[in-house]
Amino acid sequence: MITINTVATPGQLECRVSGHLTQADYEDTLSPALEQAFSTSDTLRVLVIIDNDLSGMDAGAVWEDTKLGLAHWRGFDRLAVVTDLGFARVGVRAFAPLMPCPVQVFAHVDIDAARLWLRESLGTIHAQELAPGTMELCLLGEVDADAYTRANEALAAHVTQGEELRLLLDVRGFDGWQGPAAMAAHLRTVMAHAGQAKRIAIVGASHWQHAAELIGKRVLAAKVNYFDSDKYAEAREWVLGTKAA
Repeated sequence: MITINTVATPGQLECRVSGHLTQADYEDTLSPALEQAFSTSDTLRVLVIIDNDLSGMDAGAVWEDTKLGLAHWRGFDRLAVVTDLGFARVGVRAFAPLMPCPVQVFAHVDIDAARLWLRESLGTIHAQELAPGTMELCLLGEVDADAYTRANEALAAHVTQGEELRLLLDVRGFDGWQGPAAMAAHLRTVMAHAGQAKRIAIVGASHWQHAAELIGKRVLAAKVNYFDSDKYAEAREWVLGTKAA
């Protein structure tokens, strides 16, 4: 069963799935909701809430799910999945690198955080430690100068002065900077950690993002490698040193 929840924010869709999914669930509920949402917005941020009683989907539902995904492949701007089911969490994370947009998985107790993540429209930088000395920075939306301040604080908290830094930059959802101040903050961040950087992986979805690799190789001593949006897993392996360049 698929239920569409009312969302007041344009460009957002929230749905809940439970029980056994059928082709009719897609044809009668989800597909019309998506078409309606895309009729008023070029891109869509989607929250999918998976209840604990989800038992599977029939062949028709699988086909409809595939068709919907391909039909609106470039229209999805961000996807948040809320679930406590282990197989669903593993499946979403495995599929996430293939998606053309940022994907995050949340537990049911964190549903408010999932909604907040979808609403972040002005831009933000999410930072997380992948391993000692290895950080991931995910740039989303139009980033302001304050976002770089928070990112620098995260880097300082996890990487000690003088320690070699490996960095995974996920810019698939990055739309640029909010003015000259943000661009200046970006350059200051780069220069502040240029001496520590040993390996930098950039995962992007646009030609202009690919240029970051060329610039990085010219101005940084670090190894810099660009990966297309569907190569996130390879980028992660490379920056961690588990995959050869």
